Amino acid sequence: ATSGMFIAILYVKLPWRLAVGGLGAGFVAFTFLQFLRRLSPIVEKEFLSAFGAILKEEERRGAPPAAIYFLFGSLLCALCFPWRVCLVSILGAALGDPAAAIVGELAGGPRIAGKKTLGGFLGCFAVSGACGLAVAMHG
Repeated sequence: ATSGMFIAILYVKLPWRLAVGGLGAGFVAFTFLQFLRRLSPIVEKEFLSAFGAILKEEERRGAPPAAIYFLFGSLLCALCFPWRVCLVSILGAALGDPAAAIVGELAGGPRIAGKKTLGGFLGCFAVSGACGLAVAMHG
């Protein structure tokens, strides 16, 4: 949520071209780092030493970190959609996903897709909807 909020704040505060350039540079840098992880055991060891505690198990085993997908999605959003739609999307992903994890873990409920629960879905829906409403009222 923190990095997503940071991206959203920069997207709001920076000129559009600079924000898109930053998203593109971040995506390229993370993708290159992922490439280096696969090539070099030393890079992999240092990467895991620095970020291992915040990675999911599959990311520790070499899968690309979710941050790459988030950056790429934010970049595509900025390039393809109006500013407000993109901002709602970034905020919804940055805050809705952690809300889904927290509510899904605490409230649970019936499973609706694999390990995903109805409670998690409703938590994400509520938080993402609140983000949309906030941008509609103030954006």
